[in-house]
Amino acid sequence: MSLARKIPAVAYAALSIADTVLAGTKKDSTLRAVTKAALMPTLAAATVASTSQPDKALLAAQAFSWGGDVALLKDGEPAFLAGAGSFGLAHAAYSSIWRRHQGKGFLKRPSTGLIAASTLAAAPMMAIAAGKKHPALGVAVGVYSAALSLVAAQACALDENIDSTTRGLIAAGALSFLASDTILGANMFLFKTKSPVAEQAVMATYTAAQGLLAMGVRRL
Repeated sequence: MSLARKIPAVAYAALSIADTVLAGTKKDSTLRAVTKAALMPTLAAATVASTSQPDKALLAAQAFSWGGDVALLKDGEPAFLAGAGSFGLAHAAYSSIWRRHQGKGFLKRPSTGLIAASTLAAAPMMAIAAGKKHPALGVAVGVYSAALSLVAAQACALDENIDSTTRGLIAAGALSFLASDTILGANMFLFKTKSPVAEQAVMATYTAAQGLLAMGVRRL
């Protein structure tokens, strides 16, 4: 890959680090809004630059993720519901990619059981806590958690004919996404006060997830 084609990927890495640092401080919310809103367009540029035929579903997932990022720059229930809805569409786009490359016996894979068990352990607590703030939030958290877990399980059960590096990148990305949203939910609904460290952990795992998924899909 030429140097010019690498620039968007380097820019995404730099923005990811900057936004993760800024996520833990409220000192300059304007700069944070810029870095967070620039993440997915920069990753999409890196995706387009990396191949002559970028996966359209991947670009759609990145576009919907951008919508979620922008929505969640604001606080409050409407912003959260808008963000969850946009990310739900992003996961639907990712799911369409995984279904194209799904391995046999998806539901019988050990990874599927482990992901389901972790979701059952954490999601109900967050959904109940969110529901205490507003019933719609509880429903949204429950539905979103189930959908996210399904998509993560799909990503961890790709066809074994796909090379192990590609499958590893995608699985790591999906599990990082799951971790990011779990930390986000806990920080919003379970912790008494929002933790700056948790905010940074959310962005560190989220930006890593998106980058890993983009690299993995490019190899399919």
